[in-house]
Amino acid sequence: MPEANRYNAFLADTFGPIVNADTTYGVLAEGWYPVDPSPRALARLTTETLPEELDDLLSFTSPVMRLAGSVDRWSVVIAGPNSD
Repeated sequence: MPEANRYNAFLADTFGPIVNADTTYGVLAEGWYPVDPSPRALARLTTETLPEELDDLLSFTSPVMRLAGSVDRWSVVIAGPNSD
């Protein structure tokens, strides 16, 4: 069990808290590596300067449209080789 805990800690440190071997095993096995779309995690993936709020990258016609769909709007996935 300590090895599994270390692996989960590695995944969380590398990809952010949304990734762990218990809940994301299926997507990891398929070669999809979800990444926490936080500024900290994204800074490890790019040298581009990104805004603190990713929604600032988009244009909205009204404040209501900005709010619509805001839950889970952003996701980042690294595609890798399938492991099975």
